[in-house]
Amino acid sequence: MRHWIGALAAGLAAGVLTAAAAAAQTLCTDIDSVQGSAQPTLNTQYGGQLDVYIMGQTPPHGMTQAKRTLFSSAGQFFSAFGALAMDPTPLYCADTDIDNTQISGTIALQQTSLHCAVADRVGRCLESRSVETYEVTFTMRVVNGVWIIYRAYPSQ
Repeated sequence: MRHWIGALAAGLAAGVLTAAAAAAQTLCTDIDSVQGSAQPTLNTQYGGQLDVYIMGQTPPHGMTQAKRTLFSSAGQFFSAFGALAMDPTPLYCADTDIDNTQISGTIALQQTSLHCAVADRVGRCLESRSVETYEVTFTMRVVNGVWIIYRAYPSQ
C-alpha cells in the first residue's frame, strides 16, 4: 500500500512539474528581442526575414519580394503587430533558447496590401498591384538564442 501511495505521489509531482513546464511561456509580443526585431531596419540583423514582406524594405541577401504579398509600408506592419498584441488568441513563446524553435499564428485583419510582380536585382519590389487581404500570419523563431519575429505576411 505504501509503495502504491508513494508511486501515486511521485506521479502527481511529475504531473505538476510537467504542467509547470508547459506553463513556462511568455506572450511573444512582450519579449524584448521580439519587440526589437519588429523594427524592419533591424530585423535582418536579428536573423529574420520580415523585410521580404514589407514594401520599400530591402530583403535579406538572396531573397526577393517578387511573387509575394507585401505589407504596403512599415506602418501597415506595425499596425498588424499591434493587432497581434491585442488579439484574443495571442502567440505564446516557450521559455527556451534552443535555436529554430518556432511558433506561428494567424490573425484576422482586413487591409489593402500589395502583390509584387517584379523586383530589382537586390530583391526590392518594382511593380505591384493592390490586393485585399484578410489575414496576417506571424512566425516567431529562436535565432541565436533569442525569440524574434522571423516573418510576418498578409494573405487573402
